[in-house]
Amino acid sequence: MDPEYSWIYANTETHAPIISLKSLKRVDMWDFRLGLYYRGKAIGTGRFDFYNKTKKWLHTESVRLNKGFRRKGHGIHLYIALIECARSLGAKRLYSSSNLNRYSSRMWETKLERYGIAVNHFGGCRRPCRHCRKRARHYIEL
Repeated sequence: MDPEYSWIYANTETHAPIISLKSLKRVDMWDFRLGLYYRGKAIGTGRFDFYNKTKKWLHTESVRLNKGFRRKGHGIHLYIALIECARSLGAKRLYSSSNLNRYSSRMWETKLERYGIAVNHFGGCRRPCRHCRKRARHYIEL
């Protein structure tokens, strides 16, 4: 990760940093957020939910950049921070959200692979269609 970027994964109410998946099981996951900073300025957030607790699989949710930082190349660093955070928590696999917008879908389909992150695709079609009406899910083996 670029040294100008930093991130922290913490409880939004107590601001206590989260360092393992065990601490996520005890309380509601809505209270935890990853914050991405660029040169000390908060530029985006994201959070995790469990896809499968026993296998230690997580999926991303509510990933967003602040308005002034969109379309400037910061999105890839937000996803790299999410991947590093999931790896440091001890997750084995990281899935995409089930409802990706067109920018996040493009991130999972093309941009992450340019950075040497192997993305696997499963289920549905790559674009929503009449017969299945859902997008493909993507995942990364950590």
